[in-house]
Amino acid sequence: MPRVSWSRDEPTARAPMLTCRYHGFIATKEAFVMDDAMDEATKFADRLLDLRRKAGYSQEQLADLLGVSRQAISKWEGAQGRPEVDNVVKLSQIYRVSTDFILTGSASVPSVCEAPSAPAPRELSREYRFALSALMVIAGTALVFVLVVSILAILSMVLTGGADIPGWK
Repeated sequence: MPRVSWSRDEPTARAPMLTCRYHGFIATKEAFVMDDAMDEATKFADRLLDLRRKAGYSQEQLADLLGVSRQAISKWEGAQGRPEVDNVVKLSQIYRVSTDFILTGSASVPSVCEAPSAPAPRELSREYRFALSALMVIAGTALVFVLVVSILAILSMVLTGGADIPGWK
């Protein structure tokens, strides 16, 4: 069975190199290692992009609020730069999150950035429900009374031929 062995060579300026020895053939390959700092910068940029989208701002609108260029926002969201401390504070006020969340992602996002939920319906007090019921009964009784009087007036006119109405023939 052939033996394959990988060995790690000295890292170059771009990335570490791996060397493979197989049946006397030697092949080298770049090893792509995600740097922790690069990973954190990407997460930071993703947080900024996610917060801006949830808040419904364009890059131009956010830039106007912060007093920076749209290109600066683009660089922050593309992990090509980071905002200064005063801009992080302004971002936390705009998005209504803590600066800790913007910088580290450790705090949870408050529900302010999420879609607002409908308020829970309030329970009516017993007295209020009783008063509302009484008003409905009174209004219903008044409506029935008006209808009965109107029907009786119409019947009276029809049966008597409108004798008691001036100008009726």
